[in-house]
Amino acid sequence: MKKIIVFLICISLLLSGVSGSNIVKAANYTYSDTMTYGYYTYVIRSSYSYGDEILIKGYSGNEKIVEIPNEINGISVDYISNNVFENNSVMEKLILPSSIGGANGNGIGEHAFRNCTSLKEVIMGFSSIYAMNFDTAFMGCENLEKYEFSTEITSRDKEDVPYGYYTLDGVIYRCYTSNWVTHYSLCYCPPAKGNFDIPDYIDNIGMDAFRYNNKITSVTIPKEVSSVGMCAFSSCKRLKSIDFSESSVKKISYGICDGCKELTSVKLSEKTEMIDDWAFSETRINSINILDNVGYISEVAFSKCDALNDIRVSAGNQYYVVIDNVLYCKKDNGWDGLHDCLHSYDLPNNNSLVLVRAASDITQYTGLESYSVCGAPGETFAGCKKLRYVCIPKNFGYGDYRMFEDCSMLEGFYMDSEAKMPCLYYEMFKNCKKLETVEISDSVTYIEDCFEGCNSLKKIIIPESVTRIDENVII
Repeated sequence: MKKIIVFLICISLLLSGVSGSNIVKAANYTYSDTMTYGYYTYVIRSSYSYGDEILIKGYSGNEKIVEIPNEINGISVDYISNNVFENNSVMEKLILPSSIGGANGNGIGEHAFRNCTSLKEVIMGFSSIYAMNFDTAFMGCENLEKYEFSTEITSRDKEDVPYGYYTLDGVIYRCYTSNWVTHYSLCYCPPAKGNFDIPDYIDNIGMDAFRYNNKITSVTIPKEVSSVGMCAFSSCKRLKSIDFSESSVKKISYGICDGCKELTSVKLSEKTEMIDDWAFSETRINSINILDNVGYISEVAFSKCDALNDIRVSAGNQYYVVIDNVLYCKKDNGWDGLHDCLHSYDLPNNNSLVLVRAASDITQYTGLESYSVCGAPGETFAGCKKLRYVCIPKNFGYGDYRMFEDCSMLEGFYMDSEAKMPCLYYEMFKNCKKLETVEISDSVTYIEDCFEGCNSLKKIIIPESVTRIDENVII
């Protein structure tokens, strides 16, 4: 067997035209020394399965129109490595070869064209976008107006849509078949600006489709759309409103609008059943209406929404309730392990609630008289800038990391003698700059690194029950 392997390696070296002294082995590949072709530096990667392929590693030119070669010395150019053109401020037009999206093409590395601020147009000579990393590859290309495929159409009529990938008005779409059903997907959308008009026939929006777009201000999700991928609108810095109300979207995906700093308005669909992790975190949403069919809301779905002053739940919703502008889960949704949920909430009886999210203008929290609050599994109060006083109620069994992070006005934290929370969690009070007093109950046995940035801390009462304190805790 060893003889066979040695023979195959020797044959590969002969075919690649690279001497054994210039080969570096890595995993299942061998790499040549770095070589030069015009403005490009590259390496030849060889493998038994794919043969030889060229990886572009660097570019030193200052051309306004950059056309990457399809091959170099007869070897296919299959990959543009990470950061190759990053911060290029001269390039205005980029022409990518067909080999990048070919059968063996590996595509574009992360941040390959990041912050190419003069880039306006990308022409792609291939029919697939597998492994393209568009969301990060072109991040910061603020003047990018157009993607152009080998297949481009001008009509917005469904009847004129070709099968496979195509571009319309510089946006990448795809028509494909799954389980004998034809679907129409919006894949990547760099030129969107203002109130972007999605074609009516689109039934799904891909992961990262609008991510890092700094020009779009509002979007209405069409009726036919049933799914929107993770982080589809993440970090769209000027997005102010998003309307799902007419759509068929059941799941508000992970990070869908995370970091949209100007987002103030969100309308959910009556068909929406779940709101996933970080869906609207670090936005400026000022109100949210949880409709009847919503059965799962992640505990970090609205993390650090410091303008969320109005939380409402429709009367027909059987899972959630708002009391004193705090959102609670009142019924176990039973979705443990389903719908990509990490867990279901643990509710021991009908008189129990789980604290999910507090409105940002809450000034104090002491629990409820009529219900037993079991705990808070996420960043429940994070970013509540007006919160000054907290008393953890009796039977309160657990908190979580960063529970009060960035509560910049919080002054006092206390625990009822019958509270059951076992720990002060990691970064629980991070950046609570005015926190002065912390008094904890005998239920606590462990204090993690939870006081980072608490510069005003004067008094901590630690009971004998505490047996472990992280070495980084500043007391």
